[in-house]
Amino acid sequence: MSPDDGHRPRDAAGIVFRYVLEHRAATTPDRVFATFPDDRTEWTWAQADEAANRLASVLAAHGVGRGDRVAVLSDNGASMVQTLLGTTKLGAVFVPFNTGWKADQIRHAFDVARPSVFLCQARYADRVSGVEPGDGLPALVIVSDTDAQDTDSRVAELASLGVLADLTGSASPARPADPGIDVWDPYAVIFTSGTTGRSKGVLCPYGQLLGQVEHPMLPHCTPGDVFMGDMPLYHVGGLLAFMAVLQLGARWVVTPRVRVGTFWDTVKSFGVTHATLLPQVATFIEKQPPRPDDADNPLRIIITGSYSRGLDRWCERFGVEHRYRYYNATELCAPLMTGLDPPEDAATGHVRPGATVRVVDEHDVPVPRGTVGELVVRTDLPWEMFLGYVGDLPATAAAWRNGWYHTGDLFVQTAEDTYQYVDRLKDAIRRRGENISSFEVEEVMLRHPAVVSCAAIGVPADDVPGDEDIKACVVTREDTGFDVAEFIAFVGRHLPSYAVPRYVEVYRELPRTSTQKVRKADLRAAGVTSMTWDRLGAVEGVRK
Repeated sequence: MSPDDGHRPRDAAGIVFRYVLEHRAATTPDRVFATFPDDRTEWTWAQADEAANRLASVLAAHGVGRGDRVAVLSDNGASMVQTLLGTTKLGAVFVPFNTGWKADQIRHAFDVARPSVFLCQARYADRVSGVEPGDGLPALVIVSDTDAQDTDSRVAELASLGVLADLTGSASPARPADPGIDVWDPYAVIFTSGTTGRSKGVLCPYGQLLGQVEHPMLPHCTPGDVFMGDMPLYHVGGLLAFMAVLQLGARWVVTPRVRVGTFWDTVKSFGVTHATLLPQVATFIEKQPPRPDDADNPLRIIITGSYSRGLDRWCERFGVEHRYRYYNATELCAPLMTGLDPPEDAATGHVRPGATVRVVDEHDVPVPRGTVGELVVRTDLPWEMFLGYVGDLPATAAAWRNGWYHTGDLFVQTAEDTYQYVDRLKDAIRRRGENISSFEVEEVMLRHPAVVSCAAIGVPADDVPGDEDIKACVVTREDTGFDVAEFIAFVGRHLPSYAVPRYVEVYRELPRTSTQKVRKADLRAAGVTSMTWDRLGAVEGVRK
């Protein structure tokens, strides 16, 4: 019996970064691959291939080979992209560190990933100056060339090999020997946000990254598109745009980070046609003061996660023709997607080809349609999901129990092969017998014109043991007055009575992880404080 071709992994030549890059460098050498506005440089496909070869030459000279891990702490830019491409040329594994991390988080990442080499942008060198080699710091440290003028003062305590630009400038541009990379080989270790504990290192194979873009993204994009590259490359969202560019032969505009204030200037200056927007970024952009030329821009399509409310209004204001959504995570394969221009009230998505999902109870037993449970996922093709958590077999086994990956997200099946996100399993609020989605409460709160960001949490009720009341934690615009009673009235017009927050507290900023997810555990631990407004006035000492 011959294998079922429909369930065999795809050809590595069209997936593995090295092979796709070399093919495009040979067939379209002068076509622009990436623009780096902050570095004031631009690479063709041929130049990108040469830059990757030069870094691979330096790494190979210091013993890096297939399967070795290369860690990097750097903003997006030419050096970061060179590191990604040069590392994977050798069949080595790219390990990007979050630039928001401090010494403790970096020490933990070293201990987990055990990299052979560490590349550090000079501006972040002070973050590792106190990390001793015994804590897992690799012997070889290469400082990236951005902010190179600060190198001497910032890395005096590091055993640094030197500045990346100087090292690779004289390195050989010849292609390294082909180690024979395939779709099941890992290309990266991407760290999770760590909202409920220490960040875990997710080992990601090449086949997974193709699975994350093949169905949700690529059908809506063309080789003529210009992709915004402002999402950091330590985040899977940034890597999705990179993979789409590789697959299409499109162009990539790479900036160090998301910049709300100059987002539209970048779009217009570099002809950006496609952008990935996190919910908070879309909200911040929309809450910028209106301008007469808001709709005068080349952006034609945006992709978001489960964020949906207000996107019709957003696209109309900014003249964006199309939008689409998908559901994904670092461990996943984008199993749910909407297709182009879904209605705002459409479910999170339908199951994409090649994926299978279930909604299950705490015993992994499927629940009836219309019942809330945890979403579990698996795929038809091998190597379209993560390979495991590095150095954490118990967590890997728990996530993959009974042959399904457990997402930790609550969903409800709304129709045949169509599913709606409800909440994180640990974020749902139980009040008066109702399971309330903090996600839905937050969506409504964000519609209020004075609210910039928010979180809805459950706090222990004072009248029913084991029950919860809802607390709204909000950050408001400084240029608007904020009337708490008016805010509650606004929320009450859009939510059922049982989902209207009892408590409201205004924060200067919300506690966040290094990937900008709200640390709800910190907010729950604080509970009701002396600065909390209580619409019932039932808690002694709380402001009314």
